[in-house]
Amino acid sequence: MKLGHLPFPTLLLQSLNEALPRDGRQLPAQPLCKLCELTDEKWRAAVEVAFTRKFAVVVSESNYDQAVKIYHELKNDSPQESLIHPAKALRLAKAVKPGSLAEKIRAEHPVARAIVNQVFGDLICLEKRDDLGRHDYAILPDGFMTRGAFVERRRHYDNFPFVGQRGLDQQLALKQSQWKDLDAQERRLAPIAGAVQGILERAAQFVPEHTSLMADLIHAQGLPKLEQELTGNIAKLNAIDRASFEEKERELIKLGTDLPAWEAEHLKLVGSQKKGKIQDLESAVAEAKAEESATLRTFERVKQEIGDISIYAKRINDWRADITSRFPRFGCSGARVSRSRERSQRSLRACIGQISSPRGRNWD
Repeated sequence: MKLGHLPFPTLLLQSLNEALPRDGRQLPAQPLCKLCELTDEKWRAAVEVAFTRKFAVVVSESNYDQAVKIYHELKNDSPQESLIHPAKALRLAKAVKPGSLAEKIRAEHPVARAIVNQVFGDLICLEKRDDLGRHDYAILPDGFMTRGAFVERRRHYDNFPFVGQRGLDQQLALKQSQWKDLDAQERRLAPIAGAVQGILERAAQFVPEHTSLMADLIHAQGLPKLEQELTGNIAKLNAIDRASFEEKERELIKLGTDLPAWEAEHLKLVGSQKKGKIQDLESAVAEAKAEESATLRTFERVKQEIGDISIYAKRINDWRADITSRFPRFGCSGARVSRSRERSQRSLRACIGQISSPRGRNWD
């Protein structure tokens, strides 16, 4: 504030003053609050509360187009700021009613004057709350106001003035006074803070693990819950039948003794030739199943071509019963599986051939 800046980030104002051309020593962009001055401090609270656009930025009409472009391209937010269209502000200016809040504000800049007249030209200043009902738009010195059918207080005045250079000087003086008070408090508390720090440092000599002690105290807060869990676990342990422990232990020892022999037998079986024979038999069975499926598909195709084959059903069933009884599918050796498979194939092919031939169709 000593350097003429507002006491909060002003992204738009700073960006415009860095980019727009200057006209002499005057900055190209200025906040509206600095272009106005309060003529009656009694109405300071009302003006500060009602003047919600006091941080709007004013630029010349020649710089406005470039200012709008810069404002539109800003990437960060600046919620308290806005940009005034100078030509539109002058066009929308209106006459000021007698006794309005606009009369409490002095503004030499034409755009600032137009904005003040537009915003506060019909906001009537009243001294008593009972008089608010006689006006459509009026305000009391503390900022309590009426607008149409609504009575409202937008916010309480926080005693930080912004309108006018005199208001900013008052705020600077107030903050300097607060800073002096805080500095005096800090100097008074510095010996106490030093003493406390010394106590902590000396305590570290006697309780070097005070940080872990604090953690232990925090963990101790969960002791009641842990005690409940302990009681429940003890009850579960008491409910276990301990009489069978010795018997189960003997069984476990016996199983541990037999395990090496079982593992050796397993390895012996894995490395023996029987495994290869079993695999060959399994492969032969798989091939037989595949050929059986192919033959059945051929049979179904022939059956569809011939039509009704019920006259051959008895002979086919006899063959099937004979083959099934002589060569069971499970438990036979590899050689018998191969012979059964070959005989089944020849029998099925002969059957299909007889069914397919013209003479076979007349065969009973």
